[in-house]
Formats: sequence, C-alpha cells, structure tokens
Amino acid sequence: MNERINELERQAIIWCDENIPDADGYYGEVWEDKFAELIVQECVAICNRRAEVLQNHLDEHGKNMAEEPRVFTQGAISGSLRNAQSIRQHFEIDV
Repeated sequence: MNERINELERQAIIWCDENIPDADGYYGEVWEDKFAELIVQECVAICNRRAEVLQNHLDEHGKNMAEEPRVFTQGAISGSLRNAQSIRQHFEIDV
C-alpha cells in the first residue's frame, strides 16, 4: 500500500487515541470516518497545491507568456480550485 495511505492510517489512530477516551484501541466507525476525512483533506490539498504552483508560475512568467498559454494557465488554476471546492462539498468536509 502507498506509504502516504499508511501515514494517514497512523494519523487516524493517533487522533482516535487522543480524542476517544476509554476505547481500548477499538474505534470502529469513528476511525473509519477520520481516515476517510484525512484522505479527502489530502485530495483537496493536492488540488490547492497544484493551483499554487500554477499561480507561482504565472506570477513569475505571465508577463512574458503569449495570451493563449496564459489563459490556459489561468483556467487550470481556476479548475484546480473548483476541484478542491467540489471535493469538499461532495464529502461535506471543511478543510
């Protein structure tokens, strides 16, 4: 399994350990919900990081770019941010 998934599993366990007293290590659905939330947060973060990278590129090189690539880059930034928002809304998670 992907190492990042393993890390998110560990984070969910740590969160449960810290927030659910007297569970004796059995968290059931609470752990599943937290793990899913962490995965969704990771997906939103990827979209936001992509938008940030593109925005930085546009800020640095936009003045020297032809109109078509500049407009394409602006669209990609908007698309990445819309994807992040859509993911948050779909899963009803505040990030």
